Formats: sequence, C-alpha cells, structure tokens
Amino acid sequence: MTGVLTQADSLTFAARQAADPAIARDCQVGPYRLAIPAMQAGLAGYSDMAMRVVARRRGCPYAVTEALLDRVIITGGRGREKRSILCRADHPVAGQIMGSEAEEMAAAARILCESGFDVIDLNFACPVKKVMGRCRGGTC
Repeated sequence: MTGVLTQADSLTFAARQAADPAIARDCQVGPYRLAIPAMQAGLAGYSDMAMRVVARRRGCPYAVTEALLDRVIITGGRGREKRSILCRADHPVAGQIMGSEAEEMAAAARILCESGFDVIDLNFACPVKKVMGRCRGGTC
C-alpha cells in the first residue's frame, strides 16, 4: 500500500452516509427539511432565477439570491426586478439582504416575503472592500 487512495478505494457518498449518522441527517433551514445538505449559495452577478432553476434541475434542493441591497429593494427599479424574480420551480428560495440600518433591512425583508420568498437571509459577513467601505453587511 502506497498511501495513495484510488477512486475504487474511497467510499461513495452513500456509503459514508450509511457509516456516519451525522452525514446522513437532513439539513433544515427554518421549516424546510432538505434531503441533502447542499444548497446553491448566493453569488454576486450569477444567482438569478435562471441559475437557481438550473441548479435545482441538477439536484439542488435550496437556493439563495445574491446579496440584495435593502435600499434597492425598498426603492424598486431595475436592480430589484432583475434579482428578485421568482418562478414556481424556484422554491424554497432565500432572498439575501445586505444593509446597514435595521429599519431598512426589516422593510426590505417584508417586501421579499410579500414577493414570495420562503426564507430571508441576512448577509452580515461580506468582506469585499467595496462593501466594507460603505459600512454594509455587518462590517461596521
């Protein structure tokens, strides 16, 4: 034995699930129980409805929008429309909000809930320089 594992030597995901109960358990986000602990993360510039639906067709049970600015959600406009469109195949889905004022973030969350989002995800950990310089995403 050389210490190098070949593909034949490694356990399949199903075998690992059977051997380790922690791997086998479902993932739960609020009231949504997901069969596998995998989800499509919010990716700036990519996580629109089309990408989320493609991810679901490939077995992803849960998806998140890219970070949506609370002020854009409240004031509307092209940015809100482009990023917060949903369809029947796009559930459960989380709308991810980023901002700096609690009242504005709460108002944006209400709008997303009324628009059909199942979960509201608050982005408090975005270390991008542009975000940090504007005191958003929990950076202040």
